[in-house]
Order: sequence, then C-alpha cells, then structure tokens
Amino acid sequence: MFHKPFRVKSQSAIRSSDRKKLRAEIKSQFVDLTEDELRDLVPNKEEMSVMKIFTHSEDNVMVYVLKKNPIFFEVDRVVYPTVYTLWKFPDLLPVFTTWAPVIQRLQKGADLMLPGVIVKGPVTPETFKHLDKGTPASVNLLPNKAPIAIGKTAMSGSDMYLSAMRGKGVMLYHVYKDQLWAHGDKSNPPELGGAIQVDENVTDGGLESGLKEDAESSGTTLNGGGADIKVEEADVALPGASAVDSVIEETTRHLSTLSLENNVSETPDDDIISLESGAMCAGAGAGGACGNGAAEDMSDIQGEAEAAYVEEPLSETEQMDKLLYDSLLHSLKATIKKTDYPILTSKLFRLHMVPCCRGKDLDLKKSSYKKLSKFLQEMEKRNLLGVKELSKGVESVTAVNRAHPDLRSFTVPDLPEEEEDDEPDDEKPYVPPEIVDMFGVSAAVLPLFSLVGYKKGSALMLSDVRKAITGYVKDEELKDQENKGKVILDPVLTDVLFRSEGATSVRYDELIKRCLEKMSPMHQMTYPGEKPVVKKGKVEPVTFMIAQRGGNKKVTLIENLEQFGISPKQFAHEVQIGVACSTSVSSLPGKAQGMQVLVQGNQINFVAELLADKYQLNKKYLQGLEKAPKGKKKR
Repeated sequence: MFHKPFRVKSQSAIRSSDRKKLRAEIKSQFVDLTEDELRDLVPNKEEMSVMKIFTHSEDNVMVYVLKKNPIFFEVDRVVYPTVYTLWKFPDLLPVFTTWAPVIQRLQKGADLMLPGVIVKGPVTPETFKHLDKGTPASVNLLPNKAPIAIGKTAMSGSDMYLSAMRGKGVMLYHVYKDQLWAHGDKSNPPELGGAIQVDENVTDGGLESGLKEDAESSGTTLNGGGADIKVEEADVALPGASAVDSVIEETTRHLSTLSLENNVSETPDDDIISLESGAMCAGAGAGGACGNGAAEDMSDIQGEAEAAYVEEPLSETEQMDKLLYDSLLHSLKATIKKTDYPILTSKLFRLHMVPCCRGKDLDLKKSSYKKLSKFLQEMEKRNLLGVKELSKGVESVTAVNRAHPDLRSFTVPDLPEEEEDDEPDDEKPYVPPEIVDMFGVSAAVLPLFSLVGYKKGSALMLSDVRKAITGYVKDEELKDQENKGKVILDPVLTDVLFRSEGATSVRYDELIKRCLEKMSPMHQMTYPGEKPVVKKGKVEPVTFMIAQRGGNKKVTLIENLEQFGISPKQFAHEVQIGVACSTSVSSLPGKAQGMQVLVQGNQINFVAELLADKYQLNKKYLQGLEKAPKGKKKR
C-alpha cells in the first residue's frame, strides 16, 4: 500500500476528542494492553497530529503521527500499528517469521506466502488456531524479533493448516523502508532477538537459499525429522477420486510433522517424498528416482479419477448467477473509477454491469437472487464490497475490497464492439426519476377505506383516492339529488371526516380535500430502468444552506442529491468547472448518512439553474432558494 509515493491531503493537530477515540479503538482491538502501555502509545500531552493521505492505489488512509513518526494507520476502519510502534511493542500483533532474503520481495509490494513462513515445532491444527481471516498480523525476520511488515491474514488458521502451508499467508499494507516508514525518522529495526532459532549449518546448508528461491515459485523445501519434504505447485486437483485424496491427505500428514528445530546434516535419498503435478513418488535408490511400479500406479489412479469426473453443465439459474458475478467483477476492475464511489446501486447495475455483458442478457429474475439488493447483500457477506443507505431509501456501494482473491484473479475479457458507439458514462444525458405524490391509508380514514377494500398503510394515488370515495358515495347512494355537486354525509363520513362540525352535506371537492388531509403523505419514485419504489413521507428536497468558514468567507452547502439519482462527486465537479471555484464532498453524520457538497461562495443561483436545466428538477424540490444573493440595484 505504501511502497509507492502517496499524496498528503491534509495534516492537522489531533483534537483531544479524537485522541480519546483513538485510544478507545486501540484498547478495543488490543485488549491485553495495560493502561500504562496505552498512555505510552497515545500520550495525553505529547505533540500528535492526524494525516489524511491518498495512496497510489487510490485508497484514503488516516495516519496518526507522534513526534513526527507515524505510529498508527487506519484502513477499512481497522487501526494498524506501524513498524515504529511495533519496535517498542513487538508482541502487539500475531507474528509470522520468515527468512531474511524475503524482505526484498516484500519491499517491492509482494505479500507473504505461507511456504516462506518458519514455524517453531510441528505444524498442527493448533499452530494457527487463534487466527481468523483478516486478523491484523506482523512479519519479522530470522532471528530478530523486531517486526518489519504489517498486514492482515489472507486465510484463517485452520485453512492454513488444511492448505499444507501453501498459498498466501499475510496480505501486507506496510513494510520497513516503504514510503510510510520514510515519512518518519527513518530509523532501523532494533536488535531484539527472541525469534525462532535455526542451527547455522542448516541455514547455510541450503535451507535459506532453498526458501529464497521457492518464495518466487510458491514452493518450499523444509528440513526436519531426518527427511526432506519438497512441495511444489500441483497442476491438477481431481475431485471425486478417493485414491488421489488419500495421497494428498498422506502428504499433508507428513507436512504437519515437520520440525525446523532439528539439526539435520544429511538426508537419506530413500526418504525423499515429492508431490509434483498431481502425482507423488516415493524415491528408491540413488537420486531418489521414482520407480516404474509407483509411476504406473499413480498413472492408473489419475486415469480412473479423470474418467470418474464428468463436468455437469450448469443450469440456467447457475449460468445467470455466474454471469451476474462476472459482470460485477468486470465492472469493479475495469469500468468504475475510485472517484466514482459512493455509487448508487442502480447506477452500478445499469451503467456498468449491464454493459459488461455485451451480447448477453443480464436478467436478475432468472438468477437465484431475483433482486439486485439480495445479490449485493450476498456480495457483502463475501467481503467483496460494502453497501450503505447514504440517504433514506437509496442504497449506494461505498467500498470495494480490492484485495479479494476473486477480484485479483479475475481477467477482464475483450468485449465485442457494439454496432453503435455508446456515449461515455459521464456524457450520457441525465434522466431524472419519475416522482408521484401518493397518500397512505392512516388510522383516521381506515373505517372509510376498509369498506372499499384497502388496508392500513396502503399507498394510493390521487386518482385511486377519488375512485374509492366516488365508489363509496355511489354504492351508498349519498349523492344529493337536489344539488348534484354535493354529497350527503352518512355516519361513516361524518365520524371520519366531519366529526363535531354538524354538517349534513358537503361539496364533493371539499370531501376529497378533507380526506387527503387526514391521510399519510407518501411518494413513489421510479428510477430509469428500475421498478417503482414507494416511500413514506414527502419527497425530501435538495437543500441549500449558506455557512461561514474562516471569518467572513461564505460557502454553499448542498445536501440530498442522491435522492434524485445525482452523483454528489460528479455534481461537485460540474459546479467547480461552471463557476471556477473549489468544491469538496464529505459524509454527513448520523444513522442515515448522506453526502454533502461544499462550494466556495454563495453559488445558489448557479446551482439552482444547473439542477433545473441539466437535471430537470422541479423547483418545488429545491429548498433554500431564498438565500441566493440578490442582484445589484440599478442606479
């Protein structure tokens, strides 16, 4: 994350409230810390600042700095210590030990692979049982205990054991001598000792060089227990073959019994075991060559397994699920920019996922999810992305886990060219949502509307309300024969709408008006290409506010753009170009968070004109127009 230069967006002295908040977060993450250690980590009176940075990978990161040294950084709401902090508190995080040459790979941006991890004692199910996937962890080098890298585990401890110590172990964020380290005093790791000790003749006799070479090829050579165990990438994992499964299980058992503490000077050739390209050979004679009988047996096993395994075609639902998932990965990796977030879920599907399926029909109804919201909920469970309701009733994708293995391994396909050139996403004409005022059946009018078949909470359009009352008047023969424009009030109408007023008849339009006043306000919003959504309450308008910043400087604050399907970041960019002033976008506090656009100066006239002309918003949905600057009086 920090192996390339980053941009500092802002740096300011930390407030006492933020200092307390940081101390509480650290205490909740590292429960074993004493109060004295906590005060040492985040002192009350020492010079301390908070720095907002933008990394080369387009990640926004908070960095806490103490005496010009970065001590903590925050990624996805998780606080991680830096190497400077871990040199004082080396036991703060679970630690993985590796060989010294591996540091060169880590400093170039590589993650720590499990084959390069040194384990003290045999590898058993208990070795990493305390680790969950995503647990913050550190890495040190043999034999110094001082950590040189910080990240999070790529898999759980049980998965590490079941994988026979193969694959990715720790996804790294921060490494000694990276740009975050260079932002401090650039000191070197202290000599703490205490890491796993390995006999010199073993380290110099090929173990270290073997692991250094295998760090590149995802394989490993380990010495222990009087035998060499060599593991390389297997080409084939054949499901349904019990014989092959037993071979893999036996090899895993051998791996779990390895010990790196044993002093091994020689290894008998007839004890060499190799698992390569899906086959295992037991060596015999000089050089450990695989005997013909063993090779033939393994060939037979593999042939039987391949014959037994027949790939079944995917059902139509499974095919649509796969297409849906692939289109999401494609859009996240290739078409959506970092600056587009947060992005409306409707815009994600309509403007990104659907175009990624060019030539294929992406139909949610044919998938197992049926709805976009359920699909995105499943993606949240898989830790691929984050979805929040930033404004009432409108969901947006706010974060993407770019370290997710499926996203990293996904290859963007070459899409066939369309017959007609589509406009770029930013140049496509904005289509406002269709808004219809509706009325909900409240408890006050329920005695009347229950007689015409409606329940409490039913949402009705104005035409439906008129139709219901007209039907009731007609069925009960309440129309005044002498004055066709009036309705005779029966006990139901009197009790519901005109209680204690003593009226015997009213005009028809007054009856409708009185009924609408007693119903609950609701509205229906239909976004382009989506089904109508009915929401309670009136439509929340786009609001304009004028505030003062830094003395007499005025700024315009704009809120609730997402309600109408308008991207706050794109809108801020348009205003910035239109009036040649600085703008910014920030999150609003509160349970139902939204985004707020800040524009330098009183720009209500320009913003209102932009919303009315380009975004076609009715002025009744704009609140605060009276705060616009008045034109100069003519002399």
